[in-house]
Amino acid sequence: MLKPGKLAAAEWEEVKLMRHISGIRLPRGRVTVSIGMATYPQSTRDISVLVQFTDSALYQAKKEGRNRLQTAADDMEPLLGR
Repeated sequence: MLKPGKLAAAEWEEVKLMRHISGIRLPRGRVTVSIGMATYPQSTRDISVLVQFTDSALYQAKKEGRNRLQTAADDMEPLLGR
């Protein structure tokens, strides 16, 4: 969860982390990374909803494929009841 103006820097750090981790090889295959990100106050001002938006973004990243960073979209609905 990020403050305004920190999104681009945080996204860059996430990409660097993903590159580093995805280079790790294990006996059963490669490590992959899925990351969900939401921003305060752009996504919402309610902290519990912010966490839900982050969770929704994570599940969207997993759905879209491996090694993805997904930011919460304006039209994203929080995953309620998880």
